[in-house]
Amino acid sequence: MHKFDCLFDCLGGGPITEALISPLRPNSKIFMYGALEDKPIVISNSLNLLKGISIKGFLIFSWWGNCSE
Repeated sequence: MHKFDCLFDCLGGGPITEALISPLRPNSKIFMYGALEDKPIVISNSLNLLKGISIKGFLIFSWWGNCSE
């Protein structure tokens, strides 16, 4: 299984996000920028607390509006 350091999540949590968190290396970063799951963000504490994973988020529409043409 491949290990990686960064995850960009457009779904906003859910079972797919949890499945992608498990192969993350310790001290990895997750960037959540969407809410396609249409449910509250739920991520198991044991998955991120034991590995030191940080979760950050941003609203892509705000970012996109700041981009110049």
